[in-house]
Amino acid sequence: MSSKYFKEDRDIIENVLVAFPEMKNKKDIPVKKWTSVFLDSWGFSIRNKWLNLSIDDYIEYVKKFGDKYEIIANMDTSDTEETLANQKRLEDETWYKILPVYHWSELKEGNKELMEYYCKNYDFVALWWVAGIGMSKSEKRYYLDFCFRMAIKYKTKLHWFGITSYWELLRYPFYTIDSTSWLQWVKFNRFTTFKNWKIIKFTADEYRKKYWIDYSKLSYKDRLLLNYNAYQNMADYITKLHKVKWMEYWK
Repeated sequence: MSSKYFKEDRDIIENVLVAFPEMKNKKDIPVKKWTSVFLDSWGFSIRNKWLNLSIDDYIEYVKKFGDKYEIIANMDTSDTEETLANQKRLEDETWYKILPVYHWSELKEGNKELMEYYCKNYDFVALWWVAGIGMSKSEKRYYLDFCFRMAIKYKTKLHWFGITSYWELLRYPFYTIDSTSWLQWVKFNRFTTFKNWKIIKFTADEYRKKYWIDYSKLSYKDRLLLNYNAYQNMADYITKLHKVKWMEYWK
């Protein structure tokens, strides 16, 4: 289906992150449309009892459909021992290599050894600052500086959950990230564009005055594509910058 203002959708989406609660009742995933699929457990929502699911439910799902996913994340919790127990159960009972998650709270508590253990034993590790825990920019830099020193030492690739902060992406060569920022702006009737090496945000009225496009005449799909394209352009730009220095590390 073509779009009035933007290029046609691609038939193949290369990289997709999906949530276990969303996928658990589906018999299959659209593998013809997605070439690389990342399964997120949504551990934060589950452990806060926003969803009536458990590690047993997750293990059962991974047993049935794990072969459809390139990456399967651990069901991490705010308790390190429970997180490690979930990791072990998933790997022992499903036979898949499970993506471990290292939290800011663990570094804050002085548990540096855990990140080193992950980097020694896994090619790919995810980072998350944990929603609900305040984190200043200086704390983020301390956390990410430490994680990347350890990852580079062992040539481990890193994923950053739920973040598209521009300064973080410029400073750190994440192998992958995921975020719904581009989608959130649509919900609040805001528009974004990537220009002069940064994301610029507009209200609907500001966008109309700047680009002569009336918000009321844009379909929901067009609004999604507009914001998606802005963030994709940012990702392409940052990837090109990092490739110059980090290509060998990413291999």
